[in-house]
Amino acid sequence: MEMKTPAIDLPVVERMQAEIANGFAELQAAVAERKPVVWRSLLMPGEIFSAMGVATVCGDMLGGNIGVFGLSGKYCQKAEDVGLSRDVCAVHRCTLGIALGEGKEGLAALGYPAPDLVVSSGGPAARFLI
Repeated sequence: MEMKTPAIDLPVVERMQAEIANGFAELQAAVAERKPVVWRSLLMPGEIFSAMGVATVCGDMLGGNIGVFGLSGKYCQKAEDVGLSRDVCAVHRCTLGIALGEGKEGLAALGYPAPDLVVSSGGPAARFLI
């Protein structure tokens, strides 16, 4: 599944966008094949799930990935609108804004298939959420 990405005049950004879009396309293909979906934290090794043929969503990275497409402001605002402080890391605000559901566009609409399992580790950012 090929996806169009916004035209940006920096080759490195174009490559980043293409790789992110390919990852989302692979995720959607796995969902279409009815493979299990695991939401995992960034510090949870993805290789474990790849070896099992399981599709993974790394929510920690989704907010950052969307920023490469210039869409993070919209989703950060959604998170702030429900009370998340602007002092919270923009990546996490953006991820929460995407997770809130309504008004997703482009790649953000593809990033959150329903999980069969959610797995996390006690990583640096995650430990403060408890």
